[in-house]
Parts: sequence; structure tokens; C-alpha cells
Amino acid sequence: MAGMRKLNPQRDVVKWLHLSDLHFYPERRWQWTSLKSHLFKDLKHLHAKSGPWDLVFFTGDLSKSGDTAQLTAVDAVLDDLWGLFSELQPGSEPKLLAVPGNHDLERPAALQSSGVDYLEGYDLEAATSRDTSAAGQLINHINAAFTNYSNWWQECRYRPDDAVLSRGLFPGDFTASFNIRDIRLGVVGLNSSLLQLTGGNYEGKLVVHPNQFYCACPNEDGPEWAKEHDVCLLLTHHPTSWLNLTARDWFEGCITDQGRFPLHLYGHQHEVDTKVTARAGLSFKGEWQSSALMGEEEIEIDGEKINRPSFGYAVGELQCTNGQTQIRFWPRTATRPGRGPYNMGAGEWRFGPSIDRVALTDDVSEWQPVGPYRGGPAVAPPNVSANPIGCWFDVTVGNSHNTGLRPQDERLAKIKSNQNPYFAGASLPANSPVFVGRQRLMRNARECLLADPKPLSVNLFGERRMGKTSILNQLTESLATNPEVVVLRTSVQSWDDDVGPQRFYGQLYRAICKALSLSQDEQTSVDFNAVKGLLRAHSRDHRFIVVIDEFDILLHYPAFQKEFYWNLRSLADDGQTRLGYLVSSRQSLPYMGEIHADINGSAYWNVFPEIKVVAQLTEDDVTVLANAIWAKSTATHLPDVAMLSHIAGNHPAFVQMTLRSLWSAARDNIALADSDMKRRLKDYFKSLWGYRTEKEKTLLRNICHGNDCQPDTLQFDELQQRGIIDETGALFSVAFAEWMMQHSGDAS
Repeated sequence: MAGMRKLNPQRDVVKWLHLSDLHFYPERRWQWTSLKSHLFKDLKHLHAKSGPWDLVFFTGDLSKSGDTAQLTAVDAVLDDLWGLFSELQPGSEPKLLAVPGNHDLERPAALQSSGVDYLEGYDLEAATSRDTSAAGQLINHINAAFTNYSNWWQECRYRPDDAVLSRGLFPGDFTASFNIRDIRLGVVGLNSSLLQLTGGNYEGKLVVHPNQFYCACPNEDGPEWAKEHDVCLLLTHHPTSWLNLTARDWFEGCITDQGRFPLHLYGHQHEVDTKVTARAGLSFKGEWQSSALMGEEEIEIDGEKINRPSFGYAVGELQCTNGQTQIRFWPRTATRPGRGPYNMGAGEWRFGPSIDRVALTDDVSEWQPVGPYRGGPAVAPPNVSANPIGCWFDVTVGNSHNTGLRPQDERLAKIKSNQNPYFAGASLPANSPVFVGRQRLMRNARECLLADPKPLSVNLFGERRMGKTSILNQLTESLATNPEVVVLRTSVQSWDDDVGPQRFYGQLYRAICKALSLSQDEQTSVDFNAVKGLLRAHSRDHRFIVVIDEFDILLHYPAFQKEFYWNLRSLADDGQTRLGYLVSSRQSLPYMGEIHADINGSAYWNVFPEIKVVAQLTEDDVTVLANAIWAKSTATHLPDVAMLSHIAGNHPAFVQMTLRSLWSAARDNIALADSDMKRRLKDYFKSLWGYRTEKEKTLLRNICHGNDCQPDTLQFDELQQRGIIDETGALFSVAFAEWMMQHSGDAS
């Protein structure tokens, strides 16, 4: 573990060049030769601002199809680059770290001709456990497909030596350790293309298994390896949106959890994108997607589809100062003047800042905090509590200068042409262009929370993936314009297993102090009365809104008993605290009170005058998503409206996922069959079924079989309110009903 020491802002820094998606092959040498002079001119310009570069990260698709001749030709490109580096920073040439992409492999001929969906037939989890009896064929296919890449990487003269690198389970998996300007840096590369061995659209289908990370580490202990470094970075070719549901859970819960990787670099999408997620606690993470170094995009001019070249790259910098890790980068994209709106005419390529999806000052992103630095004291990013254990609260302090929740027409105007706008597997951020509907619910909730003289509490309940967290994001943004509002937000899902009331009170107390810029003694034990006293002392100028997401998970913590819920109620009942709750849950609080004695005995739910169900979207909402938003993002036509209804019904998450897949298929001119979409959603259907009680499962089976299901039962009413059963008494989705009839017997 790195020791504590005084930080030197001039030394505690790492700098790199991020390249991706070269797609090189010998016949394309002419394009590289043409591009090189423009690129090198820009690299020299940028090096004066951001150099010297310590590392070059190449996040996949170096070649076009992974054969030996192509990868050998890539060496000539690298020779040109390292020739420039020797000129720019003689004696300190950077080292190359690369991961393979889906173009850096030779697809097995047997799989191409079989027509079998590769993912249906093989189990990567068995392969990562080295169970050759169960996955020997899969392992053989993977190793054979990446043989050329493995040979090329082993002989590459620009990579670090074997004393720095530790190889992983599969080709392309590695860990590397460096000492750079007083920073002990760890870099992990993981092959995200292992299962992309046939043609077709693999978005939402791929897998990165935790064992790929663990087996690449000495002693096969990933968390312990990470602790030995001050900062760790992660490289893959694909973004996490290309992983399936299970793999995303693995990725976030077993690889990047605990703030282990404050920065994840990738490519594949051929465009710049960046985001920093600040989850409460330590899980802060930046995600940076580089443009394609030599990409092509298909556009249509006068009815004719043509391929337009696209060129870009990024430079990044990581700084450790005042106990904090900060990152920033320079995203670059080439353009050229010419005739017509598509700049296809004559003119030299000119590199400049890529500003389509990134906020830049001059040509560089602002410094973005992404978590504590292990070599110094932990300091959290702005507006996020730095509490290493227990329950964690994000803090939002109202200000009249805050943007607030923008009208839908303004949000729709942010949609960019030729960029897939739909979300898959994540909550919608504040002011998302694809957050539609919910107007009445949002208005009523906001009126309650801003009621005079004190907030009224609101309970939002509904099924998983119905959009509760997305609504909380929008409400928090809306409330942030009121100068007297203090929002203290937590998700029970992020709490420790052994959390209890005392720790809850302590974390809430510290979050309030943070919001009000009050000094606090971290060592002082805080109880319920201290929290109440602090609220009373500052209620004249502030109203406090405690947001608790996934509230029903509390039922599984035995430490939270009736006295705790009674105390929660008394804070809202107390006229001197000006506190209200905004609580989301899978079941309504009155319903939970019927099945949970502690909630019922405390009558906590009585302080919630507004209990709102978050269920299906309306037909009009789905029309906005499928028509207005689609038309703003692409000139192609929605290929199959009937599929959308059949697969997703009006379920917000399934509508987003189906539209995202249809959009990608339309862009690539691929016909997406019902069976393809059902296969992509099977894990979501299984999860939805798995959360049913036995009584609910029996009821749903009876509905599917046409049996008398006694629609006046409590279960029927609850499922209908939550959108699993529609207003006609049928299941919300025909595809889910079909899946249930086939799999409900063995999925329970």
C-alpha cells in the first residue's frame, strides 16, 4: 500500500496519448501517409501543452481483420509515431499498452458457416474457471482467433518489458505497474471482444468476466493488487453498454467497485464521449471514449450512401494533489473545409477540439475530480460526501443560478444527429433528452416538497426499471433552483452489510454539515437527537429533503427496527425541522407496512400524504420516443413499430432498450428479428420474474392460461398499479408472457 507523504503538484502527474480504431491494412497505407502530416502537426502543437507523454493507450481495432500481414503493417504506423516521440521528448519515449478490438481477430470459419448464435452455445464463466471439460471448445476458439494478435503483441518493441507486464487468462488481458513522477500507477487491460467471433450486432451481448481481471494480477487477487497502487486505470475496447446485463453487474460489482478504477478508457464507437459518475461513497469513475484514429462513417448525400473518413484521438492527464485524483483531457477531431454541407470537398484536414459531446475550456476539458488519492488524505469531489464506510449521502444545495429541469422542447433540442439517443441499462441523468412523460407525477411531487411551511413527504413506488431513479434525478435537478432547499440523497443499495441506525445518523449529520459548510468532528459519535438538533438550528433558512432510493432494501437489515422508523417519522412530524422525505421503493409504504411489523408499528408511512405509482408510460410518451426523438437523431425510418409494442409494451426501460437496438440495426442496415430482441432481453425478463412472490407467480400463470384470477385480490391490484398487468388484465408485454410460459417453471 502506498505510504502517506507530502504531495508535489509538479510531480504527481501522469500523461498519455489515447488512440483507438486505426483499422489498418497494407492497402490503406496511402490514407495513413496522407493523414500523417496533419496529425503530426497537431501532435506537436498539443505536446507543448500536455507533454511529455508517459504512455500510449491503444484501445483496440489496430487492424481491419486481424491477419498477420495487417498487424505487421501496424508496426510501420507505430514506427512513424515513435519517431515523432523521439523528436518531441528525446530520451523519454512512452510505452505502449494495447487491448484488442473486434477487428483484431480472425473469426473462426466454422462459426461463420454454422449460423449459430455464438453466445447461446458457450459459457465464458466456465472458460474463466479453466473448466476445460465444459468450455474447452470455447477456449480453443478464443485462443485461435487471437493467435495473430498475441504473436504481434509479444514481439512489439514498444510495449513494456515482462517485468512490468503480467499476462492474463485470455489474449489481450494484462496488468501493468509503473512508477511515474512519484505515482505508483496500475493499468489493467481486458479483452472485451472475446465473444464477438461472428458477424452481426453484439451491442448488449458481450461479456467481460471478473476472472479476466483477477487472473491477470499477481497471486490472482485483483483487489489486493489495486491497493498496492496509488491510482489504477482500466482499458477495454467496448463501452460497458455493449455488455449484457449479467456482465454489467459483474463489471460494476466485482471489477470497478470500491472506486478501484477512477478512469475507464475505451473506443469502438468512433466518436468522443466523456462522463464522470459520482456515486456516493468511493465509487467515482470517469469514462472516456476516444474518436477513431482512422474511422469511416456512412452518410447519405442526394440519396446515395457513401463512406466519409473520420480522424481523431485524445490526450489525457491525471493529477494527484491535496489528497484527490483529478483528470482532464484534450479531445481532437479532424475536419476540412470543402464544398457542400458534409465537407467532402477539397481542402486540408485540420485537427481541432472535439466539442460535440464534451464541455471544453479553450481546447481542454476542465479538471474533474474522480475520487481520493491513496497516497494522501481522501478528499471527495464537490457536492459528494467523502464517507469511506456506512451509508453515504450526496448533497445538493439549492441556488437560483442552477440550471434546473429544462422544458422538454429544450431537452429535445440537445439530441444530436447520427448519435443513438436511447439509453440501455442505466437511469436517465438529469435533463436527459429521452426522459419523457411523468409530468403530473413530477408536478405533484415538487409541490409537496416545496409546500409551506414545511416539505410534505412523497413515496414513489414501482417495479425495478420503471424509472424511479430517473425521476429522482429529474426532481433533484428541479429542486436545485430553490435557494432554501438542501437535498440529502442516498441509495440503500450502496450501504454496507453491517450498517445500523447509529451509522445512518452519523452520516446524515455529516452530510448536513457539508451542505451548510459547518465544521465537524469526524470522531464525535452522533445520535438521533444530535441530528434533530442540527436540523432545528438551521430550519429558519433551509428546508431539508432526505431522498432514499431503494428504501425496501431496508427490510433486509435486522438492525433497523421499529424505533428507527419511529425516529424517521418524528423528524418529519416535528414542525421545527422543516424536513420531508422523497422515498422510492418497489412496493408502496402502506403495502410494506402490512408485511413488516416494524414499519406498521411505527406508522412511518403515515407521514406520506403523496404516494405515487411509477408504472408504464402512456401511448403518447412512447410515440414521442419512437417518433420525435427518433426523427431528430437519424434520417432512417423506424423499421418495425409492431416489434416495439410486442416486445416492450409501454415499459420505459424495455422501450428504451428496444429502440436503442432498432436504431443501431437501422444505422447498420441490418434487419433485427423478434427472436434477436427477445434473446437480448431474456436476462431482464428472468430478473423481472425472479422478483415475484409465489402468490404473484401463481396469479401471472393463471392470467397467461386464461384461468379465473379473481381480479379483486390485493396481488392483482398491486401488479396492475405497478404496470406488470395492463388495464385489460393482460401482461404488459406479449414477449414477456411468451418467455414466462416457456421458462417460468425453471426460472423460479
